[in-house]
Amino acid sequence: MTLSLRAAVDNVIDFREARIHDPNWWRRYYWLMGEMDRQQALQQKQLAFLLDNALLANSALRPESFQSLQEGNHKRLTELWTMLRPWAIAGSQKATSLDKMRELYIQKYGDFTSAEWQAREEAAIKKWMESRQQEAVRYEKQQALEASGLFEYRQSQQKHIQEVNRKRFGR
Repeated sequence: MTLSLRAAVDNVIDFREARIHDPNWWRRYYWLMGEMDRQQALQQKQLAFLLDNALLANSALRPESFQSLQEGNHKRLTELWTMLRPWAIAGSQKATSLDKMRELYIQKYGDFTSAEWQAREEAAIKKWMESRQQEAVRYEKQQALEASGLFEYRQSQQKHIQEVNRKRFGR
């Protein structure tokens, strides 16, 4: 809501010309809101980094508080750097983001390396294969019935033609 208000105040989006039934308008709206959100987050990170720098300049800090501030400042600087240059993410950060994605996958679908998951997957595949086999048998029976019905229909049709020919031509 606040981003939408900021967009209206800053004249980024003119809501008087909004086409709420047009998907392209919404796509543009969400794109602009995402960029404004990213800029706001970047500004907050920059302010936190500047505050940490100001606190580090304090000569009355004890060594342990100086160390913790220095670590926090380094963390914020890394976050700022990755926001400004996402293509230059360090390998360890890429690994942690992959680990996070893996954890989310495991939470949603389960651990595919576990024996339980493998057994459940094999049971599902077996059930699917059995249903496919039953479907194939049913299809073959249906085809056989249709073929026998077609054969009987052709025989009755030929008998009818012979009967008609006999009546017409006396054969």
